[in-house]
Amino acid sequence: HFGLGRRRGVLVRSIEEDSPASEAGIAAGEVILAVDERPVHSSEEYEQRVRDHAVGSDIRLSLRRQDGERAVRVKSRTFPLDRAEPLAWKLLGLRVRQGR
Repeated sequence: HFGLGRRRGVLVRSIEEDSPASEAGIAAGEVILAVDERPVHSSEEYEQRVRDHAVGSDIRLSLRRQDGERAVRVKSRTFPLDRAEPLAWKLLGLRVRQGR
């Protein structure tokens, strides 16, 4: 993606509405190259670096898109509890309904 080596950065697949990422102007299709100036090479490495931040702290992301590289700051916040249950069901990969 964007001429990057195979193991450099992680691709942003989607952005949640009203999230810190959307507020920072991050777009699907961009590649996250580093978190706090530390390169990332896998989604696991990216997730661990983000998890290391306390709620309310700034996370500096280095991004690449077609027109070049840029850096943004994203403020971490807690996961909204009202979205936890629907997400958990979605991640299970099944839907149910009341039996007849």
